[in-house]
Amino acid sequence: MVILSISGLAIFAGLSLATSAVPSLQKNGTTCTVIPLGNGQDDVPNILSAVYQCGQTSGGRIVLPAPYTYRINQRMTTHLTDSRLEIGGTLLFSDNIDYWVNNSYRVDFQNQSSAWRITGHDYVVDGGPHQGGVDGNGQLWYTWAKGGSNVFGRPMPVHVFQSTRATLRNLAIRQPQFWAVLVDSSSHINLDNFYVNATNHDFSVSPEGEWVQNTDGIDTYRSDHITITNWIYQGGDDAVAFKGNSTNIHVENVTVYGGPGIAFGSLGQYPDRTDIVENVTVRNVQVQPSFQRAMNSGVYFKSWIGVNYGVPPNGGGGGHGYVRNVTVENLRLKDVQLPVYIDTCLSYLFSENITQYCDTSTYEFNDLHFKNISGNGLATVTDYPGKNISFAVSLLCSEKAPCTDLTFRDINIKLPANYTGEDVLMSQDVGIDADGGDFSSLTSKDPIQKYVISAFAAITFYNSIELVVLCFTTFNRYHGCYFWSLLVTSASLIPHCVGYLLFIFSSISPYVPVSLIVPTWISIVTGHSLVLWSRLHLLVHSQKLLQGLLYMIIVDCIVLQIPTTVLLYGSLSGTPHFARGYDIMERIQLVIFCVQEFILSGIYVWETIKMLRLRPERPRFIILTQLLVINVLILILDVAVVAIEYAGYYALQVMFKPVAYSVKLKLEYAILGRLVQIAQGASSDPDPLSPGSRGFNITASGFDDSGSNNGGVTVVRQVNSGPLLDVLIKSLTRWDQFENTPRKSTSRFVDWN
Repeated sequence: MVILSISGLAIFAGLSLATSAVPSLQKNGTTCTVIPLGNGQDDVPNILSAVYQCGQTSGGRIVLPAPYTYRINQRMTTHLTDSRLEIGGTLLFSDNIDYWVNNSYRVDFQNQSSAWRITGHDYVVDGGPHQGGVDGNGQLWYTWAKGGSNVFGRPMPVHVFQSTRATLRNLAIRQPQFWAVLVDSSSHINLDNFYVNATNHDFSVSPEGEWVQNTDGIDTYRSDHITITNWIYQGGDDAVAFKGNSTNIHVENVTVYGGPGIAFGSLGQYPDRTDIVENVTVRNVQVQPSFQRAMNSGVYFKSWIGVNYGVPPNGGGGGHGYVRNVTVENLRLKDVQLPVYIDTCLSYLFSENITQYCDTSTYEFNDLHFKNISGNGLATVTDYPGKNISFAVSLLCSEKAPCTDLTFRDINIKLPANYTGEDVLMSQDVGIDADGGDFSSLTSKDPIQKYVISAFAAITFYNSIELVVLCFTTFNRYHGCYFWSLLVTSASLIPHCVGYLLFIFSSISPYVPVSLIVPTWISIVTGHSLVLWSRLHLLVHSQKLLQGLLYMIIVDCIVLQIPTTVLLYGSLSGTPHFARGYDIMERIQLVIFCVQEFILSGIYVWETIKMLRLRPERPRFIILTQLLVINVLILILDVAVVAIEYAGYYALQVMFKPVAYSVKLKLEYAILGRLVQIAQGASSDPDPLSPGSRGFNITASGFDDSGSNNGGVTVVRQVNSGPLLDVLIKSLTRWDQFENTPRKSTSRFVDWN
């Protein structure tokens, strides 16, 4: 037994000697492999030597294989050029708090610091299939800081600094001392497949969740073209945060457990700096609480007060800049306190009376677009700082810099059943479009808006059915521009209205209702213009004017409807440029169509006024006055549609449009009813301004198909249906007579039959 024991000890000693004989740095061509020294010894010198030998060589590799743990006892900068750093093992930062507080690299933002800088270009840092990476030894720091905000000296474990065209992937960062990753002064950086976990295990102080404050997942600062994909974050602060001068950033597929979620800011802290955050897309994000930290928000925007009060990191303010062109899409919320909000009253000096400066910020938030946000909010009362923002959406913008061009589509945030407050809290001057030109309601709880929309729909359905019935029951013959434009416009109202109802209230693919909305809108607006144009033949003699007006209708239809339709379908894909383009084009076309109808109705009003001057007899004066008033009402409806659009009530405006057009079409029948009254006895009227002398005969008894050249006859059957506005009329097919003087017909006009 003694012999066996001695032999075993000899074997063990031999293995130990063999192991210790393995060099800590092995180089094979352009590949350098580092083996840790062990026993708590610092591995930074060997890592830096490997980087020097293989990290600046094209195709070089530095390998830190699993399952080793490498002691990082001092700060280090790894400069990589056209090379790869493969971290299969774990970089464990030492517990020497005094060293790190006094010797870490300083960051030019909020007096922060970092422990490991990665610089260079065209490099890859890869954690491999098992996600090697970093252990920041964070529990020491969480206990040391004891929940304090921005405690000086806590270093960031990964600082991508002055780098271009780099990829970091398959990395795990456990227990980071502070922010896990900072991308600073860099461009074209891809960060894919990260796992970040900051968990407090010291429960001696409550609440333990606050102990992991400032453990952001990733922050961007002064960087451009950054892609962040496939991240899992569990911690106590922002999962992703965009600091000043972060541009062209794409974030996708991020799962968050606890903390404030996705943050734009903080911004505007330094009065001598301009912070810009622009061209940011955040897509496919899920947020929910963790066992140690509530889910404070889904996505939020924060800028400092407009007064420079205190010093960074917890004080400051008065900075300038803007957040612009942001799209947040496919955000899933679970038990979130403040799902979406903007805060322009930021300061961390909570003991001071900061609320007096809440409307002083000049920092701007505009061109923000939110699409497809669903889940539930807790409606937790939060006083931060001094303003209750316990709502689904809170847009507290500064009076000095009102938010503009904020759009929301497909927002379905459910609040507790016992919550009776507002769903949406907005500053007075927020420039919000509840549908962003994309047709949806702002929240799932807006009963007044729903009631109004439902009422508009009911009115449209009734008017449309009545108008279609009138078309078929009053005309003897079903042909001609006037008849068909009336019929098509009237019949298009119902499917147009149904399309909007499906888009606003249903969960089906938006392409289905939009495919109803687009063709029917073209039919309605162009068809109504043709109705107005057709009846101008009763009053206007100039063929050039009539032809010019017809060309105007055709050109406007092509020039406005085609690009608007393309932009609309493009916006359904969630592309920000299409959404902004559609929002602009939709407003432009609405104004131009309004002007078009102003022109057509205005000419009719002008000609009516001329007739009033020439025919002062009281009966005809009364009738012509009625015609004038009705046309003015039509113009008022056009103005109302545009006014509601620019007032920001988009969902109401899109449902008011079919109501307005249905009323205008019913007024059209009233106009023609007055013309029938004028026409009675017209055949014996010698007045050259009477309808009979203008090249057509109107009777009240029926359609005259005598074929006489004296009229090119237009009329229909006598109807007396009371409220259905008994009418009908048929226009001339050509001019054969004017002022009782025979002349050769020069052109062919619309047949109203």
